[in-house]
Amino acid sequence: MARLYRFQVCKTDRSNRWSRFGEPSMTSHEARLIMNDDREKNNPAQSAEYAIVDLSENRVIDWRKAA
Repeated sequence: MARLYRFQVCKTDRSNRWSRFGEPSMTSHEARLIMNDDREKNNPAQSAEYAIVDLSENRVIDWRKAA
């Protein structure tokens, strides 16, 4: 049986550890919207990094630095 919520946004914290951010989403487009929305809200000097993980294949499909 396939997972309904397949994509997860992960974000680094101040100690450079990855943690899950937000709720899992059904589409990669929805995960990108969550990531981009948070990137726009953050201070540009903040050194956060984001990754979108495909949970069904356990691989990173997109990675961005906060800007």
